[in-house]
Amino acid sequence: MLAVKLPSLQLGEDRVVALAADNGESWIKADLACLAENKPCVPLPHFFTAEQMQWAVDSAGVDALLTDQPDLPIWQSLGFSQTGLDTGVLHKLTRVCAPVLLPSGTAKITFTSGSTGNPKGVCLTQLAQEAVARSIADLMVSLGVKRHLCALPLSVLLENVAGAYAALLAGSVCITPSLSTIGWDGSSQWDPVAFLRCVQSEKIHSAIILPQMLKALLPILDQFDVSSIKMLAVGGARVSPDLLAEAKRQGLPVYEGYGLSECSSVVCFNQPGAEKPGTVGKPLAHASVRISKEGELEVSGVAYAGYLGQPAHDAPTWLPTGDLASIDSDGFVSISGRKKNLIISSFGRNISPEWVESELLCQPGILQCAVFGEARPALVAIVVAPGLSDMELQCAIDEANKKLPDYAHVNRVSRAVEPFSPKNGLATSNGRNKRNAIAETYQKIINAMYGEEQ
Repeated sequence: MLAVKLPSLQLGEDRVVALAADNGESWIKADLACLAENKPCVPLPHFFTAEQMQWAVDSAGVDALLTDQPDLPIWQSLGFSQTGLDTGVLHKLTRVCAPVLLPSGTAKITFTSGSTGNPKGVCLTQLAQEAVARSIADLMVSLGVKRHLCALPLSVLLENVAGAYAALLAGSVCITPSLSTIGWDGSSQWDPVAFLRCVQSEKIHSAIILPQMLKALLPILDQFDVSSIKMLAVGGARVSPDLLAEAKRQGLPVYEGYGLSECSSVVCFNQPGAEKPGTVGKPLAHASVRISKEGELEVSGVAYAGYLGQPAHDAPTWLPTGDLASIDSDGFVSISGRKKNLIISSFGRNISPEWVESELLCQPGILQCAVFGEARPALVAIVVAPGLSDMELQCAIDEANKKLPDYAHVNRVSRAVEPFSPKNGLATSNGRNKRNAIAETYQKIINAMYGEEQ
């Protein structure tokens, strides 16, 4: 059990409780109260569309909702009504719905942003979440971390477990300003100035950020005093080694990690005294890893209870992650890309798009990119680079190509209409590309770059 005082919301006969609120102490209290009262909790990301919200509450059998915005029209459209019950934390709404059979031991249902419109519900046990949080908490204690800043939405599993839970278990103060206070405007716009101001004023020791956040804050880092930071974890998507090296050069103690929802977030992590550039670190104390014959990373030690809407299953001893990887003689894990994303060119070359994209993202001004080229003679890319002229963008592509073998060069590039984001369905909450959606959205443009018609 989490070694903190768990509040009670007197949830009574409520079966499954959804949580939709801004970052803050009340979010954490509500989440812990669900644990205390053995109520499966369903964090609802603020960037979900109305259709995704409907899917989440229906597929999970949600009959109660805790929110800081009870008057939003969407709740009524989903069948919720206010109870008038004062929980002392958030407003409680309820609705009548048929119960849903959940995997045994389900304590939390986290919805991943897959490649389709309906996100996948991953059911997690309390034991699994605490195992991950304990590993991170031990690291926090060893580094003297006393003030953790929740820089990502708490509805994101990475912040929920590896951030808030770990900080509580470590006995650290968990700083939870509103998302707007730390720079978030919606799901895809982020102001690094607001984040750095908070780090400076609150004397923050640790935070978890995404690769694109790190890239955005480096150019203005010297304008702020961030000397209090002891550990800045970067994850959610592949991180360029050059980006990490530049952060280190500027004095930021940044460390890359790796995880997935089915393992309650973090599996591997670089850390002071045990890091190797270009890798995601070694497995944490709660996990073991190995590589399958097909080159896929498999994890043992902590697993999900099951997926919503799928038959009950016995958790495999070794969980396939879907990621292509290698493990060196020192035990450090390197991720080369998603197994399903592997591009095989018309010349028979196997190319991980994440590898090429990481080199593109090293270039100043390229904020996001997606590479394509299955069964084609060369690669093309859709990029988000609003601050670069066409000539500057081409120069950036040329610089990235210098670090790549000829078969992995980006031959042509086209600009995205808007940034990839959860709101437009082109990115996950952790900033990963939703490739199928991007390919579908930009199909005509991609075909045109290859000189093909619809």
